[in-house]
Amino acid sequence: MQMIGGKSSYQLGGSFFDGKGQPGQVNAVSHGSPPAKFKQVNVINTGRKA
Repeated sequence: MQMIGGKSSYQLGGSFFDGKGQPGQVNAVSHGSPPAKFKQVNVINTGRKA
């Protein structure tokens, strides 16, 4: 990891509710994080040449 953001760049992401169960239940399933910059890491084959 080369850099990581701070408090001003923190964002909550993902799904806010899971909506499951009988009877229906709602639970928070999200988490937050700041952006980060990585070097030489492939994510879903991005940056690869065929």
